[in-house]
Amino acid sequence: MPKVSIALCTYNGASYIIEQLQSFEQQTRLPDEIVICDDCSQDNTVERIQAFAKTAKIPIHLHRNDKNLGYSQNFCQTISLTSGDIIFLSDQDDVWHESKVDKFLQAFERNDAIAVLSDAHLVDEKLKSLGQTLWQLNSFDRSAQAFMLSPEGFELTLQRGNIWCGSSMALRRSIAEIGLPVPIGCPHDLWFGMIAVALGKASLVPEPLNDYRQHQQQASGQKKPGFFNTVQTLNRKLQFFRSTVMYERWLFEHQALRDRLQQITKYPINPDVLKLLDAKIAYLQAQNQLRQRPFFLRPPILYQELVSGRYAKFSRGWKHLVVDLLL
Repeated sequence: MPKVSIALCTYNGASYIIEQLQSFEQQTRLPDEIVICDDCSQDNTVERIQAFAKTAKIPIHLHRNDKNLGYSQNFCQTISLTSGDIIFLSDQDDVWHESKVDKFLQAFERNDAIAVLSDAHLVDEKLKSLGQTLWQLNSFDRSAQAFMLSPEGFELTLQRGNIWCGSSMALRRSIAEIGLPVPIGCPHDLWFGMIAVALGKASLVPEPLNDYRQHQQQASGQKKPGFFNTVQTLNRKLQFFRSTVMYERWLFEHQALRDRLQQITKYPINPDVLKLLDAKIAYLQAQNQLRQRPFFLRPPILYQELVSGRYAKFSRGWKHLVVDLLL
């Protein structure tokens, strides 16, 4: 039986951490260890974990950071401190369904995968259902799921990488060794997900296996739409389309991914994956150039992207074209 580790990161999570720890102990297949890195919490998160650990059914290894690392780099550190063959990633404020570990292990064994992803129920602060799952919210239906696992699935991952949510992921140690260190600025969950799909070694469990709690204090999440949230979202999108910052970050992430994939010797790389990644990098470079030019000098760049087919692959359709021309 593989040794199972849980990599759990905490930061000011006292309100929900005990519910999450309790859900680990209710698994039909108990994990072998829980590794926790606290990122300089200012509440009593650490004290609550220490009290729980005294009577816990699972060994808990708690580490307190000397300085704040931030969400993604703290997860990278926590993963590096685990010793299991299979490493589950966990947020501090969710609740796992009791069959999660068991069903993930079945998926790893069945598909010889190096990364497994499941769906998640969206719930509010009191664990009340918000009426949909994470995959439903992101329109990740059965056809999209099948396409992601196909030989051409890397294209979908490049288009919709946000489906790789860390709280619903688990990794085989081999991908942890390949993926670490994660470049600073890159989301750790997307990074591991893209590597797994690029290598043709990803697997899905098409059912919700954790309650993904949505609240104002979380580091990331998928909050239920409302008027105020909709206005905020539109404003963020407007600022995003006018700025080069996000495109520069994405360009860095994709270039770093290409470099890492070329260093992998344990698994063969499909040449089409690298070609597709090169196309995405060229698209991001063009998007970055657009935002540095006045709108009347943008048509030649857009024309080149349309003719190359990159715009059809990586943009969000005609609405994106209008935005690129005018904003």
